[in-house]
Amino acid sequence: MWGMRPGGVDVPVNEEWHYRLPGLGVPMPWRVVVKWRISNVAGFEGGTKIYVNTIDPWGVRDRVVAGLVQLRASGGLADGVAVGQECWAGTLRYV
Repeated sequence: MWGMRPGGVDVPVNEEWHYRLPGLGVPMPWRVVVKWRISNVAGFEGGTKIYVNTIDPWGVRDRVVAGLVQLRASGGLADGVAVGQECWAGTLRYV
């Protein structure tokens, strides 16, 4: 993704880069989904394909936001990119 990932290089990730929905003719901003691969097979239910997530969504948010703020401070992320509490709902207008 970037030279430095917001979760650090110790966290394996899957990335999805979207620029618009399939079949949508209206341009829209980039949407990047970073999925940390942190789920582990539950030890007592290994054959059932039940996976346990080892970090809660709020912990992921806190780690990613801190990493993105550091990336921006070091020049690895553009100055105008809003991160964490700098973002607010309803700001994207496609039409």
